[in-house]
Amino acid sequence: GGVSRFDGEAWTAYTVLDGLASNDNSALAVDGSGAVWAGGAADPATGALLSRFDGEGWRTYTLGDSGLYSRVDALAADGEGNAWAAAHYPNQFSSASALFAFDGAEWRQEAAGTGPLGDDQVHALAIDSESAAWLGTDGSYGSAPLLVWDGAAWSSYPEVGAGAVFAITLASSGQGWLGTDIG
Repeated sequence: GGVSRFDGEAWTAYTVLDGLASNDNSALAVDGSGAVWAGGAADPATGALLSRFDGEGWRTYTLGDSGLYSRVDALAADGEGNAWAAAHYPNQFSSASALFAFDGAEWRQEAAGTGPLGDDQVHALAIDSESAAWLGTDGSYGSAPLLVWDGAAWSSYPEVGAGAVFAITLASSGQGWLGTDIG
């Protein structure tokens, strides 16, 4: 468990003993300052879901004070180097997600578990040159597996087909690639 770094010659492993929030990490991203973000399962004691490595050591972060979020499943950096995270919280009948952005001091919620994120778990996240967030979801309850949040409104792409979107990369404005469970 944890996160491992290759410096060109050797691997270094980091765990909760080194300051990570969790040894169960499912997402990594590098922000504009070169800091590495790791996200995964929440620390049961503190609720921290995210860890930031600045080259010297790790610092942990929570997503607000709600304690609702059980894990971060996707991280990305925008063109200005700002870090973004998609987290989900399971509830009794479904799994909802929310989108967060780091403002330099703390994580602020951008889009909550309402609208298309109300029943979906996010698996992939990419930020385009216009700072719109592209989210690949599990497409549960018949919702589109590809969603876009432009900061004010949602767009959905049901034509992607059935199944989940697990990977997104944007090649240029308006062009990109998706990895799905059905091809």
